[in-house]
Formats: sequence, C-alpha cells, structure tokens
Amino acid sequence: MPKVTRRTFTPKELIKLLFYKKVCPQCDGQLKKKYYDVSLEKDKLKISGLTYHDADLYQRTYYFHCGDCNLDVKISDLKKRPLRVEMEQ
Repeated sequence: MPKVTRRTFTPKELIKLLFYKKVCPQCDGQLKKKYYDVSLEKDKLKISGLTYHDADLYQRTYYFHCGDCNLDVKISDLKKRPLRVEMEQ
C-alpha cells in the first residue's frame, strides 16, 4: 500500500520555515529539520478532492532538533534572521 503524507502550514509558519535562521535558542548550535508522522482516521481519506481508498494516510509535522543540547524547536519558535548590511570603508 502506498503511503500518502499531508503537510499543512499556516502562512506564518511557511515564512518561518523558509526565511528564519535555524539556530538553537539555547546554545546557538545548528538545527536539523526532522518530522514525525501521525496516522489519520479512515474518515479523513479525502484530500484536495482526491479520495485514497487503498493507501496509508499520514499527517506530517515538522520540527527542528539541536544535536548539541538535544532541544526540539517548533517552527513557531524560530528566530528572525538578522539583516546583514556591509559597509564599504
């Protein structure tokens, strides 16, 4: 059976996922994107007008993990990237 995953983001979460820096708020280490899947119930097999009869349907949720301090960070907790302005002297 094929595995079908559904991902949902709010516009704010999508902007944070694409443009915010992926640095740990505790130790300033590099964050790595991870995800987990949750199996959906049988009554939710219709996605965007398509019906999946013989497929395993999962809701995929993304988060970030710091390997240095083992902290998990939600997308909503990412910090904004500082604007870099280089001045010529």
